[in-house]
Amino acid sequence: MVYELANIESKVSHTIRQIELKQHKDSDTNKVKEAFLIECQRIKLAFKQEVIAVEEERVLKRYFSFHQRGISDLINCCYCILTINPKSARTNLLLREMVSILTNLLQFIRDHFPTYFDINGNLPENEIGLIRLELVNHAEAISAKFEHTSLDPTLLNLVLDANKHAQLAPTLSFGIVQFFNSLNVALLAIDCSIDDPAFLMQDFCRALINSNFNTNEFYEYYLTLVNKSLSKCETLSDRIDQLAYFYKVCNQMHCDSHLKFNADAPSIQTQLLEWITQELDYLKQKRQLQIAPLSKVEGIIDDFKLNFDLSVSHLAYLFKSFTETGVIQNKNTSELIRFLTKFVKTKKSEAVSYESFRIKYYNAESGTKDAVKKTLQSLINYMNKN
Repeated sequence: MVYELANIESKVSHTIRQIELKQHKDSDTNKVKEAFLIECQRIKLAFKQEVIAVEEERVLKRYFSFHQRGISDLINCCYCILTINPKSARTNLLLREMVSILTNLLQFIRDHFPTYFDINGNLPENEIGLIRLELVNHAEAISAKFEHTSLDPTLLNLVLDANKHAQLAPTLSFGIVQFFNSLNVALLAIDCSIDDPAFLMQDFCRALINSNFNTNEFYEYYLTLVNKSLSKCETLSDRIDQLAYFYKVCNQMHCDSHLKFNADAPSIQTQLLEWITQELDYLKQKRQLQIAPLSKVEGIIDDFKLNFDLSVSHLAYLFKSFTETGVIQNKNTSELIRFLTKFVKTKKSEAVSYESFRIKYYNAESGTKDAVKKTLQSLINYMNKN
């Protein structure tokens, strides 16, 4: 494969040398510009021919990446000379046009061969000032949208701090610019008409995950939210259910893995799902260890169940009565129902459905109440006789 920038590098080097030695003639400006344009057109055609001729993707990616860096270096070289010392108006114009022509060539690769364009490559120096100004505008727009809402300030500051870090960075990549443009659009699209802190935090976090805001700070922030939610669960099963919910929420989000804040880190979605998966596995193993020894040590057979001469609806209302009157002290109703459906059976049902039991638990009919009253009355009659 041919390195296509040799001629234009020679032209740039010769022109700069002439300018530095003050040997460049204003009358030659148009001729130099024309030569640049012709050479760039030749390079564009060569790029198209190379794509047709070479089938191996890996080779093409390396080919375009090498030329991309070379063009960026040429732009930086011209821009440096343009900014170091004052030149004549015609010389400044020539240097600016050289930068413009080379920038157009770089954009040509980005537009026509996006698959091979290296978004992790650094921006040419002539674009950094404008991009930093755009980052400032992004930060001001995001701050203005959310600073007077009930959004957690810590979450907002994660984005503003990352933006500030990018503004102060000595170099910027094409990828980081795309990332902040995408993030800015996602955050500004959030509906703040309902100023609810929980809804805003949820929408804000979703936008950050979708935009692949894979900073360590946001990773820790989100895990803090998960752990805070888990701390409110009363039982191990509830924690497993809550983690399964977070897994579903994260897994269903569309995370743009091509763009990311930290180019060297996995996507934020991958990081969060890995942590949640590991935590889920740990809690499930812990629950299994708690259940298994009970049957072995106590001598209880695995499929043992309490057999009630009651219907599911009668049984559900009976236990609801025990709970409401304080006979049963368990506060977590869902966990109680889950336990009962696992370890009881009725005269008509060998396996009691959790959902069926739950519905009957909360919706007892008058006939059910009367039947349970008769059952309890028979117990009282028995105790009176004995």
